[in-house]
Amino acid sequence: MEDQKWRYAHALLNRKPNLEASLNDCVAALREVEHRARACYEDGGDIDWSSDKFLKMMLIDGCFIIELFLKFSVKSLRRRYDPIFSTPGMLNILRYDLILLENQIPLFILQRLYQVVPIPKQCTYSFAELAFRFFKDMIPGDQKINQEKFSQEAHHLLDIICHCLQPTCPRVRKAEQQQANSEHKHQPSATELQGSGIRIKMARTYNLLNIKFANGILEIPLLEVDKYTKSLFRNLIVLEHFSSDNIQYITSYAIFMKNLIREEKDVKLLQRRQILINYDGTEEKMVELFEELCKGVEVKEFYYDGLCEQVNGYKGKSWPKKLKSRKGRSNPRLSPMLLVGMSVLLLTLVGTLFSDSGCGGGFLDVQQESLKWAVDNLVRNGDHLILVTIRPEGNYEEGEMQLWEVSGSPLIPLHEFSDPVIMKKYGVNPDPETLDIANTAANQKQVVVVMKIFWGDPREKICEAIDKVPLSCLVIGNRGLGKIKRAIMGSVSNYVVNNGTCPVTVVKQTDH
Repeated sequence: MEDQKWRYAHALLNRKPNLEASLNDCVAALREVEHRARACYEDGGDIDWSSDKFLKMMLIDGCFIIELFLKFSVKSLRRRYDPIFSTPGMLNILRYDLILLENQIPLFILQRLYQVVPIPKQCTYSFAELAFRFFKDMIPGDQKINQEKFSQEAHHLLDIICHCLQPTCPRVRKAEQQQANSEHKHQPSATELQGSGIRIKMARTYNLLNIKFANGILEIPLLEVDKYTKSLFRNLIVLEHFSSDNIQYITSYAIFMKNLIREEKDVKLLQRRQILINYDGTEEKMVELFEELCKGVEVKEFYYDGLCEQVNGYKGKSWPKKLKSRKGRSNPRLSPMLLVGMSVLLLTLVGTLFSDSGCGGGFLDVQQESLKWAVDNLVRNGDHLILVTIRPEGNYEEGEMQLWEVSGSPLIPLHEFSDPVIMKKYGVNPDPETLDIANTAANQKQVVVVMKIFWGDPREKICEAIDKVPLSCLVIGNRGLGKIKRAIMGSVSNYVVNNGTCPVTVVKQTDH
């Protein structure tokens, strides 16, 4: 690689007819900032190198980086069979090398050199733009915002990338400052949070560190794990370790994710929530990734201490454990989103929240009973109540069924699913008593009532609804079938209890 550095430096300086003049300009420019550059290294101004040796290192490394960035952005500058661009994986290796903390060159050195070296006419980019184009694919976040960060002042290239990742939302302050960094030690995993009634969803922001918590919902931005992730985070964590800043943003994020992802089931949950996309390994490797990043790492000031305090405080008020031990009783602690799924007949007919020509009255009773129980015992003012109904699969040639048969219908507002004309398009007929319960809940408790229709196997579709909507809890009716009928028909409620990824409450029919 040293030979390649010399070749690139020579190609850059030789673009002027007089190579010696270009070289003299660069050396003169570097001498102006030599003292400042020496102070940037760990040994400070006492670094045991002669002036010529130090300037030679700055010149060759700096010119190599500039020429590399130029060739990357301006393809016409590349020579045929250039090993850096013709060897598979070589550019990735160079990116890894250039983000190593020990390989950083002061940014002002690169900027000063770029002002005096001969820039080819084909290039219309500033140095900041060239650097951004080279690194942009390895930096998470909004590329437009990241490009702006590359134009700001920084110590070196890795420092610029660190600035790109810093959060933009206000920090949540911890109430008890005397225990500044203790909250992350008690942070539950993703599946534990979900089990306590906290809903986890993907945040609608490109900034990776903008994690928020409000009203029982933890919003986490999308993280795409690829070949760069481990090396990038490792060097950013080391950079923060040697920084004079108290708050360690990247380190705090890595610790937060390590605590969130403790087992493979946590990885799978975040993948279902579209918070995690793993291009570089298995769920097991994902768990190992954050464990390795945080091994031996101490955080001076944990950025998410206030957020974790809020999450832990909300977790302390969770309802699912008590709910499971008190089936059919009232419990005032309810997470904001509620689904009421109804029991289903698994032969040629599928029971729904609506009357159907093939459904007996007793079967409709258990649906209405579970809905009444949920409204009376769980629903609070301002909650969202989602009624899920499952229709049998079939070859639909007209109406809304053909459009939504695979993905399920959109969320249908109460005033629409109360309209028989509209619901006829979906192949269902409104049941007056069900509509009366829904309208009463909407009017008296200011509940937002919507419906979603799925087509297919009720067991699978209800579990699918939990993840797709997504849902924090589910209430499902049970007809109390005997052992023989249950063996033949299958129990939807049993299947959902065992396979659903949110807390499930089963309401049994009182009169058979």
